[in-house]
Amino acid sequence: MGEIHGRRLIEEGENQVDGFYAIPYAKAPIGELRFKKPVAHEPWTEPLEATKFGSKCKQFLEIKQVSTDHSTSESDDCLLLNVFAPAWGSESAFPVIFWIHGGGYGYGSSIEYGDIGIAKSMVAEGVIVVTINYRLGPIGFFTTGDDECPGNFGLWDQRLALQWVKDNIAAFNGDPDKITVSGESAGGA
Repeated sequence: MGEIHGRRLIEEGENQVDGFYAIPYAKAPIGELRFKKPVAHEPWTEPLEATKFGSKCKQFLEIKQVSTDHSTSESDDCLLLNVFAPAWGSESAFPVIFWIHGGGYGYGSSIEYGDIGIAKSMVAEGVIVVTINYRLGPIGFFTTGDDECPGNFGLWDQRLALQWVKDNIAAFNGDPDKITVSGESAGGA
């Protein structure tokens, strides 16, 4: 990981909240990486401007209306995560919720739950929330039944994102030993 510049979501009061968006946890799964397990993203050398949501992974169901933000594009370069963290200091590191979106493994993204609601309801109370994107549909779950294309890449994406959080959350004053994995629908499976 390199330097990251986020933005302040909640400025008033004592419980200020910062958001860090579209942090790449894996290389884009394109070309030779298309139907392969994710590969960790290399540290960047320039500051990462992490002030807005990144691309969603390609959606494979027609139920796209669930999104609260239709302005975010779909892309293969979507293995990104968002960190919403308390902006105030603490003597001890904050616990972390690692949130996996639902959508039947065919649609959905980390933007489905927004940022302000998460900031006000959870982060302002002293919990870091991480939301992630992972590959969906055939790009995320196709298999040939052998080692050439073993499948379940979307689940491998989730695993690598969780490892990224374990390795890097201390930089956001998070406790790598207090990570709760949670989600809804397919994200809770």
